[in-house]
Amino acid sequence: MDSPSAAKQKVIEYYKLGLRHIKLYWKLRRPEFEAAFETADSLGMKVYGHVDQNIMFIDSTLDIGLRNYEHILTLVNSVLDVQNDGKDFSLEMQKYYAPGTHF
Repeated sequence: MDSPSAAKQKVIEYYKLGLRHIKLYWKLRRPEFEAAFETADSLGMKVYGHVDQNIMFIDSTLDIGLRNYEHILTLVNSVLDVQNDGKDFSLEMQKYYAPGTHF
């Protein structure tokens, strides 16, 4: 989506097609995510989020009102800073996975 109004219109389009559940993906930036969430919520749709890839984070989406999340990676990316914590995380995971596995 390239604008909040486009995000809102897309949600309305899906609603008119009969959809009552919607999943908001990580590619949405905050203005578009917020517009899509608020529109879907106002229409009584069940809203889910897939908010990884270090674009939208769980704390931001909780503030917006999202309560349904998919994939545990959502939580990891919301608390793990790869630049600062990535090496320690990788070393810890090597205790449980085969040598040479990258995270």
